[in-house]
Amino acid sequence: MTEPETQADHSVHVFNDDLLANAGDAQKARKLFPKVIHVLEDPQVIDLFRQIDKRANQAKRKWRGWGILVIMSGTLALIGASVAPLLDNESVARAVAAAAALSGLLSIVMGAGSLFLTDTKEQWLHGRFEGERLRQFHFQAFVRRFPDIIAVLTNKDTMTDFVKKRDHWLEQFKLSVCSGRAAAFENTVGDATESEIWLLDASSESCAAEPSDPVVDQFFNSYRWLRIEHQLRYANYKIGEGEKLSVRTLSTILRNATLIGLAGLVVLHLVLLKDFISHPFSYVPPLWIHSAIILIAVAALAVSALNEGLRPDRELDRYQTYRLQVRSVRDRFQRATTSAEKLSIMAEMERTAFYEMRSFLRTHLEAKFSM
Repeated sequence: MTEPETQADHSVHVFNDDLLANAGDAQKARKLFPKVIHVLEDPQVIDLFRQIDKRANQAKRKWRGWGILVIMSGTLALIGASVAPLLDNESVARAVAAAAALSGLLSIVMGAGSLFLTDTKEQWLHGRFEGERLRQFHFQAFVRRFPDIIAVLTNKDTMTDFVKKRDHWLEQFKLSVCSGRAAAFENTVGDATESEIWLLDASSESCAAEPSDPVVDQFFNSYRWLRIEHQLRYANYKIGEGEKLSVRTLSTILRNATLIGLAGLVVLHLVLLKDFISHPFSYVPPLWIHSAIILIAVAALAVSALNEGLRPDRELDRYQTYRLQVRSVRDRFQRATTSAEKLSIMAEMERTAFYEMRSFLRTHLEAKFSM
């Protein structure tokens, strides 16, 4: 068959096209994988994923927006308090001090609303967990239910029975993950066992289908493209090959801001030391230097708070590790020549995706916005 042009190492990334959840995804898949499209496209999975993803994204925006507002309010309060003494106009100085006090009070009140922040973050992480588990459910079926998949691919007359089976699997997923989301989430972020990775029982049926069969070959190629290559493109995108404010860029910005602040403190203290040496008994440090030192300290505190809430360094390390793992899976999958080998590597891919998801959830479960 004609291979789709590989974009795994390019910057192009379309979210959720692995599930064919965007307009045009299914049409593209029909052209690339016409013999297997009826098992790649699951309308019920797509509808459920869209609902989950929408809720999760709304909660994420609310939590991060609220957290950044807390940091901004606290930063403005400290800046105002340090600048007010420098102002010659008493009325202006009082206004700045009052605004700083109000901003500080606002930051404290919003920070005290930690239950709101916690609940919103929990909604985001639970939604992300639910959505990723649904994605894993979709692709785990290709591994765990390989005989059922091949049966319907080689005999489309069995499609009705296959859809009934697939709908039943989805109902089981809803019961175990959606209805029991909180418990399933806790099990996952804890020490999940091998059995907890899998959302479907392994088929007990045997299947002699091999990649030499064009339909089977196209099935394996569709998995490689929609699952392995998609995850590789996603990792590249998050690291910085396409996203404007990637984790690498954000990490660099925050790191450089910290270094600039340290350099500023060194310069200010050198100025203080120079003037003190010149006038050891009469030198009185100017007020502006004290205020500048305070401003730099406030900026450093704000950067630290942003870093703790967004955690770009950990994100970057995680995605770089994940990219290496997925590349290894892809290379070995392409070299595999039998169905048994390919299925084994597909199972490894699903384990890798599960543990990456768990690492993501653990990282952001510990994250917090506070000053």
